[in-house]
Amino acid sequence: MNTKKYWLNSGLYTLAERFSALVLGFGSFFILVRTASKETFGVWALFLSVTTLIELARNGLIQNALIKHLTTAVEVEKKEIMTASFVLNVILTSISALGLYFLAPFLASYWHSPLLLPMFRYYIFTTVVLVFFSQFSFIQQANFDFKGILVSTLLRQACFFLYILFVFVSSTAPDLVEMVNVQTMAACVGSLFAAVYVRKYVSFSKKVNWRWVLKLFHYGKFVFGTNISSVFFKTADQMILGNLKTSVEVGAYNATARISNLFEVPITSVASVVFPQSSKRIHQEGSLAAKQLYEKSVAVMLSLVLPAVLFVFLFPKFVLIVLTGRNYTEMAFVLQLVVVQNLFLPFLRQFGTILDSEGSPHLNFYFLIVNAALNILVNYYTISLYGVEGAATGSLIVCVVCTLFTIWYMRKKFGVSVRNTFSLLADIYQNIIVLIKNRYFYKK
Repeated sequence: MNTKKYWLNSGLYTLAERFSALVLGFGSFFILVRTASKETFGVWALFLSVTTLIELARNGLIQNALIKHLTTAVEVEKKEIMTASFVLNVILTSISALGLYFLAPFLASYWHSPLLLPMFRYYIFTTVVLVFFSQFSFIQQANFDFKGILVSTLLRQACFFLYILFVFVSSTAPDLVEMVNVQTMAACVGSLFAAVYVRKYVSFSKKVNWRWVLKLFHYGKFVFGTNISSVFFKTADQMILGNLKTSVEVGAYNATARISNLFEVPITSVASVVFPQSSKRIHQEGSLAAKQLYEKSVAVMLSLVLPAVLFVFLFPKFVLIVLTGRNYTEMAFVLQLVVVQNLFLPFLRQFGTILDSEGSPHLNFYFLIVNAALNILVNYYTISLYGVEGAATGSLIVCVVCTLFTIWYMRKKFGVSVRNTFSLLADIYQNIIVLIKNRYFYKK
């Protein structure tokens, strides 16, 4: 296979995986928000906030370290690296599983939801299965084989979606414990198919090289911490809301958050394209490249999300009726507050991208820890006073404060100009308008 065809196929597989994740994930939400009560939906949202934390922590510690060293290692070392990575994965999963087992009663009590206790206990089986699913996926990624990742991920997500669809068609109320068990079965299906595709790449050493275990750990520890801080930054409002109020409020608030999360798709896509290019250019050209990439990438992200943010902000009730049904229309003002936060995400996301590219992941890690702590403190205060609206208000305040800090830091270190970013944004829209005029209004 020639290089051009290889990159085309890899890109198509990756695009298909992300698209399927978006469609099936939102499809499950679209059905579940209509079949479950707000209380049930709120409990499920709290459950996902914890399980997402566990999965992203695993990915942060294992994924980048394995891919980095496996792609650059000589053949003799690859067996030791795969073995060390698998051992590290097992150790992390064992710690998280034990922690979840003992913390489950506390979390169920903290969120006033006894049903969370069996849900977390059953999820332990899922996270054990995901050791194999994640490891096989990372090894395939390190070998630039994305077909197996697409198939296994698609099947895992499809199994859960089909269960939610069956519940909807049969007009029965969703059983949360049963949903957790379906997740376990879906993870098993995905892992089995991942094993089929990864078998030609897997080769373990007979002994564990603990030097490699430590090396992989130290490489991934900052990404591990960054992922954990990022989850707390995004979900602290829901976690605190579940404690100070009830799961009914969490369910209503989560519905607006899930709509807002759709805006992260273009932002994440642009960030994934910019990162490898920024690493190369900053290494070769220095601060000027960092300045230009930050200004341009933020402008591109804003150009993608701004029209949709304006539409949702102007017609929140219409959006809620279409996406969640008529049970959540009272959340229109909250949706407006939540969706505006997406205008600040490009500045925050690319701040981390540039720091990572520049070789300062520890600074991004510390920044996210402070962000998460600030989010917890502000949300605790605002939710205590204003409930659901306080959650949206508190998160928006933190977004504004953190964005102002990132702009100050990027200006001080790299000479970044926000004026340039908005000028580039205006140029993008102007070019789009000219293109439309030439295409549709100036035809001969």
